[in-house]
Amino acid sequence: MIALLNQVGRAWAPYFGWALFQNTVFLGIVLLTLHALRRAPARVRYGVGMIGLCKLLLPPFLPYTVQATEGSRHLVHLVSGVTAATMGSAAADPAAAVAPRLEPWGIACAAWITIGLLYLLLTLGSTVRLVAKLRSARPLRVEDPILLAGHPRVRLYLSDQIRLPMTLGILPGRIFLPPAWRTWSPECRRMVVRHELAHLWRRDGLFQWLEVLARSLYFFHPLVHVLIRQLRIAREMACDDISVDNQRSTSLAYSRALLRIAESTAVCPESCAPASALLGRKSELRHRIEYQMGGNEMDSRLKNRAQLIGAMLVLLILPLSWYARSAAQQVPLPCSATEATQRIEITIDSSQDDRIEIDSEPARLSNLKQVLEKKAPEDRNRVLVDLRFGPDVPMTTIHEVHRVLRGLSLLRVNYRSGDADGMPLALPSDRIAELAKRIPEQDILDLRVEGDGEVELNRVPVRSRNLRSTIVRALAENEALVIRLRTSKATTYGGFLEVMAAIKAANAQRVLVEVPAAG
Repeated sequence: MIALLNQVGRAWAPYFGWALFQNTVFLGIVLLTLHALRRAPARVRYGVGMIGLCKLLLPPFLPYTVQATEGSRHLVHLVSGVTAATMGSAAADPAAAVAPRLEPWGIACAAWITIGLLYLLLTLGSTVRLVAKLRSARPLRVEDPILLAGHPRVRLYLSDQIRLPMTLGILPGRIFLPPAWRTWSPECRRMVVRHELAHLWRRDGLFQWLEVLARSLYFFHPLVHVLIRQLRIAREMACDDISVDNQRSTSLAYSRALLRIAESTAVCPESCAPASALLGRKSELRHRIEYQMGGNEMDSRLKNRAQLIGAMLVLLILPLSWYARSAAQQVPLPCSATEATQRIEITIDSSQDDRIEIDSEPARLSNLKQVLEKKAPEDRNRVLVDLRFGPDVPMTTIHEVHRVLRGLSLLRVNYRSGDADGMPLALPSDRIAELAKRIPEQDILDLRVEGDGEVELNRVPVRSRNLRSTIVRALAENEALVIRLRTSKATTYGGFLEVMAAIKAANAQRVLVEVPAAG
């Protein structure tokens, strides 16, 4: 689980980080645009804000290729096979295993997911509680025929559990009114109902859940909270415009009605946040009254300018929707056991003599090439070689077997431990070996294994228990790092496995096991 979280965190960090940077730039432009359009009609500002909200919810979708060094970019899949194969053998030895640790990006990713889900659940819970309170609402008999004219499917409900008129997107066609409704004048009632009908017509209750989703993704971002507040104010103002039908005399009466209603109602509780509300905070009420008093007509010139600004913002989404993609080429992995038409098993348990077994038949290491030439068919891409080594077998013997297999083009190999299936290993071809020589020295982390697991990192001795953390720090500084693993004549296969276990625990993606020259 920890290894999976680390892997997800490493993939999430650059993708989300790049999206965060681009969205921050876009939000800054949107907020500056809203400031420039502060005297424009509310529906124009709401439309601009919704473009910014949609950008937040739109993941980067235009890939660009990150070119790695000529040598290291070919090693990704090859080395993943090396690591997996070695760990398949190491799993049999508990002492060789290194418990993975949660990396910083894994912790950040887990915290982001946890807090985001928690915010969603709390918001959903608040809405569910509000719906439960509204179950006791009583249908309200409409005595004024003008009140719901043209809206036969809308019903009014009176609830003692709320203090503000509201609608809920999950309960369409219903307007809930507070007890103060009885004290309002007929004119105030018509304005309140028209305002809530505007919310229903605009589907504001559903669109508000987009704001909830954006907040759950960017709960830490101050500009996101500013944008959502601007959207909330513009949404209420746009419904005010519909309610007064852009008439100057009606706007003045509506402003007076807002003040009278504010005096008869209390501030909306926090549990009503997901629903649309007629009145919000005092500052929002002041903005709404000033907006109505100032007039909100939009002439043709302003309309054309608003359309141009909206089109430019939509087009700006494209250059701010990029994400990085690796240019690593695919190196074919070995065929699986089910794809192989022939399997050859090589077993070396002893480190004292030349004796080996090939398909359970006694043989000698010095005759390995001749025996394999007879056993292997012409199509050697379909041959899977099972290798079994004892922990005391020196790495020089294993490298000798690898040289023979490469010379015969038997590059598909499985390391096996006991009776368990191993993991595939692609032996490096001559082409890969040549490419590896072109890797710049600054992109190489040199590891040398001595004896039963003593390690030197860039010629500096490193304790086994510190190897994993040292590799993690090096990879954090250079993502293109390639680990070059060297062995000596005294290195045993068991010691090699311990080092490979630490490399895998550090989640290294590029490892090159260097095969020394013969002799």
